[in-house]
Amino acid sequence: MSENSFTKDITAFKKLFDQRLQRFFVQKQAEAQKVSGEYAVLVRYLAKYTLAGGKRLRPFLLCRGRRIVGAKSSVKANQAGLALELFHNFALIHDDIMDGADSRRGQPTLHQQLTQWHQQKKWRGDSQEFGVGMAILGGDMLFTWADELINGLDNKAVSRLYHEMKSELMIGQAEDMFLSKINKTPSRSRIINTAILKSARYSVEKPLLLGAAVVGQEKKFHSFFQTLAEPLGLAFQLRDDVLGVFGQQSKIGKSVSSDITEGKMTLLIHYALKYGIIPKKLLRKTWGNEKATSRDVAEFKKHLKQSRAVTEVEKEIAGQLDRAAKVIKNTKLIKEAEKDMFLSLLEFFAQRNF
Repeated sequence: MSENSFTKDITAFKKLFDQRLQRFFVQKQAEAQKVSGEYAVLVRYLAKYTLAGGKRLRPFLLCRGRRIVGAKSSVKANQAGLALELFHNFALIHDDIMDGADSRRGQPTLHQQLTQWHQQKKWRGDSQEFGVGMAILGGDMLFTWADELINGLDNKAVSRLYHEMKSELMIGQAEDMFLSKINKTPSRSRIINTAILKSARYSVEKPLLLGAAVVGQEKKFHSFFQTLAEPLGLAFQLRDDVLGVFGQQSKIGKSVSSDITEGKMTLLIHYALKYGIIPKKLLRKTWGNEKATSRDVAEFKKHLKQSRAVTEVEKEIAGQLDRAAKVIKNTKLIKEAEKDMFLSLLEFFAQRNF
């Protein structure tokens, strides 16, 4: 994929942002040394995990939200951006535990890394239980540090939006788990609503609004950001679902089989079930079966790839991006340069392979 203006902008932003993130963890590691050697190592694992990769989309959009409303560079916006990224990594750590995932961003998940640490040290007890338990605590620490950063801003609007974002994501995560376990095919509307909670509001709407709220401009831009976020966030999530099955593991940094073997109920799978695309015997052997063979998973993908299900999801992505483009082009709230940034973001969402 050729680099457009959005990818150039976010790459430059990520370089500066990661320097701030590094400084934050240097401070936390210095504090950890006063507690114990083991706790200091745990904080190093958290720093390594958080700094290992990621697009930094949420803090980027937060800073663009601040910029769109006409405010100059803000220390408070930078602090809120750090909080979003810490919270995001908390969510990823816990998500990997809930999914039983082994890899994230091309490296072992945090609970796997901490399991290996226990094994290397030959400590007492079960290594896997230690790894999972300590990763839960590690995620909780990132969550707590994010809260501290937001509380430190002493901004009621920022706090309200941040807590709304947390609640929406938790509800979305719960719905995601329900959809993967209940003994019936859920409606399209329920799947879409889950994606709105997990992606549109969490990844797009709230970061933009938080950027505006840092400088007291969230009310003026609330309707625009909300109207834009839903189609943009849905397109992002639906592309994620397609990449989770047909992407390259080396590029997306996680398994491209786990959505099938964990029984994830995405819109792609919803259509596959609705249209009877996967033979019933193969469906029983693979979907929701963590012991499914790689050959059966490959056969599952083969049936899915050229099917009506993929066509329907691609049409949905294109439709959502068209909706977002109309919102961007028709608004009079933002300057042409910001419109161009959002349009290049749409292009990235349409073409991305990671």
